[in-house]
Amino acid sequence: MKLLLNTAFDDHFCALFDRENNLVDECVWENKREDARQVWDFLAKNNVKKEAITWLGGISGPGGFASLRATGVIINALAFASGAPIYQARQDVIVKSFLKAKTIDENAFLLNSFGDGVFYPEEEKIVRVSVDEAVKIFKNTPLWLGFLPVGKQEKFTDKITLKFENQSKLCLEVLQRQEARNTFFPDYEYPAVQH
Repeated sequence: MKLLLNTAFDDHFCALFDRENNLVDECVWENKREDARQVWDFLAKNNVKKEAITWLGGISGPGGFASLRATGVIINALAFASGAPIYQARQDVIVKSFLKAKTIDENAFLLNSFGDGVFYPEEEKIVRVSVDEAVKIFKNTPLWLGFLPVGKQEKFTDKITLKFENQSKLCLEVLQRQEARNTFFPDYEYPAVQH
């Protein structure tokens, strides 16, 4: 079984896939304080034993400190117990893949940062600015703001409204293209900590 876990962007979710990448079950939740409980309950509900886990994937950030730490603890504990390899990717990689699949400019998005900040892609890096600066920079530019809180979204006049459909399947596809590792490292903020 393949287990995928996202606590980097809303809504948080975990998903279970079989060896052929068919979705077995998925759990989605909004309350960030329930990350660990939701995952352990999900595994118990599906009667998943550590020996059955052959692949682990997670979205590494940016995101809330406690939520990403929960993902790290869960994935690393399961990897230690099962011997399964870990695959991780930052949410900007996931979003670019999603927008490209929708034939939208893959750099037409903002990601949430702490406080009044947001991230936007610029060439091969991610830049952090305040929401007010982003409004000035991207005035009248269509942007996908799906991962921003509503309060930040409301400051922008030209938004792309998309539903992040089949998010677990898309995340799985992106994660499977990443290099396997032994440890999950959260990327709390950009630039990511060097591992």
